[in-house]
Parts: sequence; structure tokens; C-alpha cells
Amino acid sequence: MFKFKSLFCLSLLFFLSVNAFADGKFVTVRVNVLSGGCVLNNNEDIYVDFGDDIVIGQIDSGKYTETVPYDLTCDAQFDELYIVFEGVKGETSNSLKVADTPGLNIKLYIDNKPMNIGSQYEIDNIQYLPSLTAELALANGIRPIGGEFSTAATLTVGYH
Repeated sequence: MFKFKSLFCLSLLFFLSVNAFADGKFVTVRVNVLSGGCVLNNNEDIYVDFGDDIVIGQIDSGKYTETVPYDLTCDAQFDELYIVFEGVKGETSNSLKVADTPGLNIKLYIDNKPMNIGSQYEIDNIQYLPSLTAELALANGIRPIGGEFSTAATLTVGYH
């Protein structure tokens, strides 16, 4: 259980479509700010495009890694800001399970290091936000079936 003086949330909705040789892959990030003080991405949706041709056999190659673009503005100086992703964990501690597609995960990274789901990561300076990336990944021993899939996660920004 976390103790918050203030809590800011964004809903991250990942909507993708995968076939053996799929077309038009993207991630939609929908922003929902629940309380004031800071605004994420001007309250606008964030889109991450994985490209038009996803080949299931190349998912674990790192080829399908994209930046999660976001920004954060605050109307006051906050000490000890942090971000945390919440969602249904996949096969590794830094991956989200894709519920509709067994065998497929989305790994999250912060500054090119694994971003464990449910862990807090400090933001030292909002002028230099940490980079967030999303990478398609296969679960061990399971080959996903091509088709549409979706998953969701919540990105929370708060301070101690």
C-alpha cells in the first residue's frame, strides 16, 4: 500500500493487432488526470506506433521497441516526484500480460532499464524526465496466434 499526499493517474490502453505478417500496429495511451497539481501530456492521448509489419518470429529480436512519449508539467515545485506503472504482470517483472493473446507481453523500460510493474521510480527533475519505452515480447514457450489484442496499465505520478 502506498501513502500519497497527492496522486495523478493516466490510463494506458494498449490496443494492437498482430498477425504473422500484420499491418498497422500501434499503442494508444489515454490520459486521465484524477487530481491537480501536475498535468501529464497536456491531458492528451499518447500514441506509440510499432509499425505496419510485425512478424511474430521477430518479436523477441528487440525490433519492436518504441518510445512512450510523454511530458509532465507542474504548477508548483514538488519534492520527490515518482512514477509507477500498475497492470497485470506478464512473464517478467517488467512486462504487462496481454490478456487476449497468450504468449504475448509488453515489456516496459525506464531509461533503458527494466521498469518493474508496481515499483516506484523517482523523477529527479521534471525538466529531464526519464525515457519510457515499450517493447513487444514473447512469453516463454508460447507462440501467440495472430490477431487483435489489447491490454491496459495505469501510470501514476505522485510525490511523497
